[in-house]
Amino acid sequence: FKADLASYRRRFPQLNDGSNHADKATGEIHRRSRSGVTIALRKRPIFDYELDRGDYDVVSIDNRSRTEEDICVVHKAEMHADMQQKLMKHVSVPLTAAFDEQCTDDSIYRHVAQPLVLEALNGRVATIMMFGQTGSGKSFTISGIEQRAVSSIFDAVDTSGQMPVSLQFVELCGSREINDLLSKRSNETVKLADQDDGTCKMLGAITIQVASADALMDAIRGGKSRRATEATDKNGTSSRSHSVCQIRIGQGCLNLLDLAGSERRGDSLYHDSQRQKESAEINASLWALKVSHCCVFAYWDQ
Repeated sequence: FKADLASYRRRFPQLNDGSNHADKATGEIHRRSRSGVTIALRKRPIFDYELDRGDYDVVSIDNRSRTEEDICVVHKAEMHADMQQKLMKHVSVPLTAAFDEQCTDDSIYRHVAQPLVLEALNGRVATIMMFGQTGSGKSFTISGIEQRAVSSIFDAVDTSGQMPVSLQFVELCGSREINDLLSKRSNETVKLADQDDGTCKMLGAITIQVASADALMDAIRGGKSRRATEATDKNGTSSRSHSVCQIRIGQGCLNLLDLAGSERRGDSLYHDSQRQKESAEINASLWALKVSHCCVFAYWDQ
């Protein structure tokens, strides 16, 4: 399998070449968005412990061949039904943007997040959502985005001097409850209420006003320290909840969502009953999200 994969990549030298849209201006990738939605993929590097156990990289990124989309190629290593012949299937997945393992947080922010931060600064609502398997690097990536977004927000606020900035930060724990991550009391829960205009309001959620980038980052770090995490086979500090960080800038709003990681059955094989229940709730909520997105795209296609 490794020899076949190496041969395939030699035939297509643009795969994983580390370019990661370095030649494109800020906002150029955002203009590819479909009905305002950008689907971006970030490939994480393979870890040493994975190499030690014989794993190998089966994902390739091509962000040079096409002008209006990028391609993620998944190399599926399979055995023929006779269990004698090896088969390598190369499955291509089109995306708004894709970045290989050599990309930096600065590149991710400039091409994916910064245009949305500018939307929020201009009085609109923008959302960045991290979705993926546990251990894939969602929390790592959102942390880099948070730091840069906060800096950009207060660069603009300091210039205008007329945009108040506030923060709400909650976590959704499966089907059980919504916890306020800005509260130092662990029993502080939040309720959701549907509004007449079709929006949803968080009742009882603490809202804090912040006057500087440092104050906002301190509040976000404090909230993240109260988030539900547990050690799993794939991740020593796996998030067991979906976090919703809502930053309001004047009339605009930036939502930063870090979803709990999806898990295969094999990932949770050695969990205790509580962790298995959490995994089932996480997967059920992510499945509901996937179905709702399919319905939205189907509506747009009509």
